[in-house]
Amino acid sequence: MDGKYGKQIGLITKELSSLDHQAEQLRKKLDVMDFDINKMESRVISAGVIRNSFKVVKEIYDHLTPDEKYDLIHLLVKNIVYYVETSTVGNGGKSGKIRMELWELSPMNPSTSFAESLKIHPN
Repeated sequence: MDGKYGKQIGLITKELSSLDHQAEQLRKKLDVMDFDINKMESRVISAGVIRNSFKVVKEIYDHLTPDEKYDLIHLLVKNIVYYVETSTVGNGGKSGKIRMELWELSPMNPSTSFAESLKIHPN
């Protein structure tokens, strides 16, 4: 009987070892996913932060030269695509949508001057 039970114990031990290895692999994948989730969550920007950022831009924009306005827009906007929709509006004009892709910028520190903040941007 020891032979029969010994084989069963051997199979159970082998299965437990395999399951332990699978569990370790899943823990590693979970750690990577947790890291990715935390990274994404750290990039979430609240509406208040965006609103305050536009207030800062609004306050300085009117005081900029045309060249500075051009540069500022290029620092903020990565790409703009305009889509014309085939359906027409009631007055016969065409409607469309704009998709803007913005550069990812770090939050602006109020103690940092505008000129200093321009140095932060990669381009």
